[in-house]
Amino acid sequence: MSVPVTVVEHSSNGWVYGVATALVVGAVVIIVATIAEDIITVGFGIADDAVSFALAAGMLGRAWTMIRMQQVGVQLGAGAAIGSTTASVAF
Repeated sequence: MSVPVTVVEHSSNGWVYGVATALVVGAVVIIVATIAEDIITVGFGIADDAVSFALAAGMLGRAWTMIRMQQVGVQLGAGAAIGSTTASVAF
C-alpha cells in the first residue's frame, strides 16, 4: 500500500547535526561522570546509576532519531526535486 506524501523543498543547514552531536556529547559526559562517581565513592553512589544511564540512553536515542529523520528528509527532498512535488511512501 502506498500513501502519497507531499514533500516540501528541503534545505539542510546542518543545525540538526549540531544538536544531535551535543546530545551525544552530553550522554557521554553523563556516563563518564556516573562511572567516575561510583569509583570515587567506592560504590556508594550506585543509587542514581539507573536514572543516569536511562537519561543518557534517551539522549542517544533522540540524537539517532534526529539524524535519521534528517537523512530521510534529504532523500525525500532530493527525489521530489528531480520529478514532481509528490513522493510515495510504502508501508
